[in-house]
Amino acid sequence: MQLNDYLAILWRRRFVLAVTAIVATGIIAFGVSQMTTKYAATSTIRVETVPVGGIDFTTFDISYSERLMNTYTDIFRSPVVMDQLAVELDMDEPPDVTIDVVKDTELLIIGSQEENPDLPPVVVNTLARLIVEDGENLLSLWKDSLNGQTPPIDVEDLDRLSILQLAEGTFTVGANKRSLMAFGALVGLLGGIGMAFVVEHLDQRIYSLQHFARVTNLPILSEIPKKDYRDSDTTLFAKPRYSEGFRRIKAVIKREDDQPQVIMLTSPEPGEGKSTIAANLALSLAQSGERVMVIDMDTYRPSLHKFLALPNDRGLSTLMLRKTRFAETIQKTTRPQVTAITSGPLNYTQMPEFDSPAIAALINQLRGNFDFILLDTPPTAIASTAKTLMPLVDSVIVVVRMGQTNEDSLRLMMEELSYTELPSMGIVVNAIGQKSRYRKYYKLADKMARNPGFMVKQT
Repeated sequence: MQLNDYLAILWRRRFVLAVTAIVATGIIAFGVSQMTTKYAATSTIRVETVPVGGIDFTTFDISYSERLMNTYTDIFRSPVVMDQLAVELDMDEPPDVTIDVVKDTELLIIGSQEENPDLPPVVVNTLARLIVEDGENLLSLWKDSLNGQTPPIDVEDLDRLSILQLAEGTFTVGANKRSLMAFGALVGLLGGIGMAFVVEHLDQRIYSLQHFARVTNLPILSEIPKKDYRDSDTTLFAKPRYSEGFRRIKAVIKREDDQPQVIMLTSPEPGEGKSTIAANLALSLAQSGERVMVIDMDTYRPSLHKFLALPNDRGLSTLMLRKTRFAETIQKTTRPQVTAITSGPLNYTQMPEFDSPAIAALINQLRGNFDFILLDTPPTAIASTAKTLMPLVDSVIVVVRMGQTNEDSLRLMMEELSYTELPSMGIVVNAIGQKSRYRKYYKLADKMARNPGFMVKQT
């Protein structure tokens, strides 16, 4: 697949992509909105390293200083000190405070995190001042809590404490909400793209001409644009945006060395526009002066009589059951060159036998009176009529619908038809979306067709 194929899939599944992306982003956004933002502040205390030696030689007892700093950390985090801090702050419960030793330094970092941005600086600065300015009282309270045990620190050691830096503000901690929202949007977009390709993989409908040709291994005779809701089903052949498609079918038919006379139109499934194509092809052939007979052989869900505005009280079913004669069965249409045999009234208890000699005799009789005979047969998914009639026809047109024809149904149809000797076959793809660069051209052509006096403004 090329890049254009991937882009076409994303455009075709844009609704799935958009919904998945919006839902995923919304879920992540809701989760982020429920996260509580915490604010933090720190203050720094210096613990002077203990010197060892005399006047002539002085060194520093680093190991003792490290033990001293760890002891300070335990003292300042002890319950008695935290209770004293709560009293100073007029709080019912002690705040959450951390005291960390910065490795290979003389520094103690006092930290606090709270949801209230004003509280952390007050907490860490108050504790720092208590430690440095009221350390003797804190040490006394701590010693009393030891229940007579010998403390590993003396009052003199408190002189080595000093405030290096007080907190002047706060900073947020944890994940940044904006970053999480951006990440959520990215995850939503990627999820939407992934879901679009999953849906495309599960969808068995066919969306490209290349796919139709690959599945059937048949040539594409023509492409019929998607019908505008304002256009009548039986006048498509006369409108510029559709007429070229029917002219291509005529050109292919007449170009063949052994020009087919009996042409069968079939489709894999209902609703693919087979009868619409049959009616308009008949009318288009008649424009060229050809004598055309069109027969509705879809006795399950006939519709050709509706397209041609003919009654269906008589037709193929009454002819095969010998309830009407041939002359009474055929009907003239609004086009003198087009004659039709409709399906006739439905009678599921007495269906025509399409493999009977009567059908073969009818078609042979019509060959001598018409230039083209079009057989509108039911979809192969419903009936085996098309397979039965294969030996009697010269050519087969398979009508498929872009974005609707199921690949499995199309493969099954080709497999069923392959059991008989195949006449010349081709595909007509119905309901093709018009390319944007052609849309303006056909819109102008339609306007000129409706209004012969319409003048194009010269620029």
